[in-house]
Amino acid sequence: CANTAKCIPYDKVCDLVNDCGDASDEEGCTNHFKCKTANYFIPKSQKCDGTFHCLDLSDECNDQCTKEVLEGYWLKFLSWSFGIMAMFFNTFVIRRRILSMAKCKNNKSLTNTSFVLLICIGDFLVGAYILGVAVVDGYYSSSYCTQQREWLVTNKCVVLGVISTTGTHLSIFSMTILSIIRVSSVLKPLNDSKPLSKYNSLFLIFKISLVIIGSMALALTPVIDVYEDFFVNGMHYDPKIKLFIGFPDKNKHMDIIEAYHGRMRKKNLSWKVLNDMVDSMFSQQYRPFDEYRKKLHFYGNDGVCMFKFFVKMSDPQNY
Repeated sequence: CANTAKCIPYDKVCDLVNDCGDASDEEGCTNHFKCKTANYFIPKSQKCDGTFHCLDLSDECNDQCTKEVLEGYWLKFLSWSFGIMAMFFNTFVIRRRILSMAKCKNNKSLTNTSFVLLICIGDFLVGAYILGVAVVDGYYSSSYCTQQREWLVTNKCVVLGVISTTGTHLSIFSMTILSIIRVSSVLKPLNDSKPLSKYNSLFLIFKISLVIIGSMALALTPVIDVYEDFFVNGMHYDPKIKLFIGFPDKNKHMDIIEAYHGRMRKKNLSWKVLNDMVDSMFSQQYRPFDEYRKKLHFYGNDGVCMFKFFVKMSDPQNY
């Protein structure tokens, strides 16, 4: 070893372990990456693989690979532009549609106006979401990579995800119902001129309520605690809890708990059970209670906090 009289077997050189204490046995090796703020080494294949392995996150946040909420100046520009325009123009159309509803004389015109209004409200919400993402990107800028753990577990990210999902489904459901109504009007053209009636008005309110409730239910279900075993992707621990790096999922938790206890039955345990088992590994002073542990919720799968339409095999939604 360079700074001591200590000698080590040759097979411990370049084995990713600081056997000398001064890391001289790992210097000059080509098979590893050294974390920036500690004499900790990981296989070179784990650098820039999308998973944090270094406590200081330097394996994913470095000159070769870093991350921003929005990548590229064009995407940033388009997000600001489309977000502002969507909110401005849809506000104008929403106002016009609300005023025109009082002039509707038959069931068809009121129905069309109502669902076009819902589409505009949905597009407005999507515009607000896009603008919100652009603001977050501007706030974090190039520092996002090292701060993404704090952003992805916040309620602000959840709110953005709920706004996006609600707006998207409002537009989709409303366009679907409008398409069905138009097909029906082609098949039964005489029904188009039906005058307004109490029954028709109540049925229209019922359809609008279904669209709104359905959209909000789809958006809010992933963040309800009772469904956390299906939607929570992992946990984020305070950096001083050094056993857990990044966003460990259930499998990572079980591996660590098994290493601590020596054995563990491999089955799909609930997050509540896993959290209780993790707490039992620490003394009262260092237990990672809620102030040290935050959920990586369904919308926290990426910096843009969007609904996860496509899941990976390792995601809990596949279990």
